[in-house]
Amino acid sequence: MTDREQLEKSAMSLAKKLGVHCELIPHSESAAKTNDAIKTLDEQAERVLKCLICIDKNTGKNVGAIVSGNTKLDFKALQNVTAYKKIQMAKPEYIYKLTGFEIGGVPPIVIAKCEQAVICETVFKQPYVIGAGGHDHCGMKIDPKEFKNIPNIQIALISK
Repeated sequence: MTDREQLEKSAMSLAKKLGVHCELIPHSESAAKTNDAIKTLDEQAERVLKCLICIDKNTGKNVGAIVSGNTKLDFKALQNVTAYKKIQMAKPEYIYKLTGFEIGGVPPIVIAKCEQAVICETVFKQPYVIGAGGHDHCGMKIDPKEFKNIPNIQIALISK
């Protein structure tokens, strides 16, 4: 089994464990960055997800955030939802250690591994969304309603 196949298997194993129904979409071009994913998948930006892992500098606690590809994370809004006061993006090494996936391949469902997880309410306006599927050459297509199967998910407006 190749490294990519193992990463896909890990992503699907987590999805199954969480009760999240999804489909993997392998592709030949890298989609590590949002604009690359939009082009490679030939999708609308609002259907491409950004799965972000952040850290609160005061407490060291992490929070997973999902926003649409046509928006940016609103750190102030995320701070208000979580009550953390000094949120910043986590470093790539931390993200890999927490999730088992590298930046550009972090599936949206890994927010279940975070101490807090928030999905932007705008994501739920789409009939389906696509995040990374374990590596930069694979997408994970999900009906946004499936995210509600993940325990302790918060839904709030966290994008701008």
